[in-house]
Amino acid sequence: ERLVIVCANTLIIIKYSFVELKVLRTTRLPYYNIFKIQMGEFCYPEKTLVPEKSRRTGTGLRICTEKGKNASVLQKYNPWSRSMPFVTFCNHLLARQHAEGGARHDNNKLEIETFYGKLVEAVRSCHAKILADKGAAQSAGGAAKETSSDPADEDSLEVLTEPILIEAYLGWSAVVHNTSQLGYFKNRRFVNY
Repeated sequence: ERLVIVCANTLIIIKYSFVELKVLRTTRLPYYNIFKIQMGEFCYPEKTLVPEKSRRTGTGLRICTEKGKNASVLQKYNPWSRSMPFVTFCNHLLARQHAEGGARHDNNKLEIETFYGKLVEAVRSCHAKILADKGAAQSAGGAAKETSSDPADEDSLEVLTEPILIEAYLGWSAVVHNTSQLGYFKNRRFVNY
């Protein structure tokens, strides 16, 4: 499970094992590093080896952190890579079950749309604060405005509503990984992964 916490200046992503009852990994993503937030349906390329039954469906959210940088070939085809220039989220399984008529849960905390609204608001607020601080520093110093590649510059946050491409053109390790559900954290006797 991934627990995602929207804070004032950063997004905290916690990989937590409810099987072992411990935190496996924590990632801190400062808002000033976020340059694009994309929300939409998951889609796959025309030519992909991912079997139909293993394809992710529904609405997702992708947060891009490195402007102008795409994932390398090694990152795309390695299902265990942790250094992707983006993070992708989807609705929690319980939110999908409720939508299909299953048990009722507090969906407000499980739905990607709620998270999306709060995240966009927090990132825009952080970017505006950085711009205001920068403007105050420039006016106090009397320096002329200079061009900068600061991640929090004006119009640096793109908020898009378009399909999210799941790139899995070729890669037998990814096919085996997804088909065998190795990507899902399960208790497999003495080995948990």
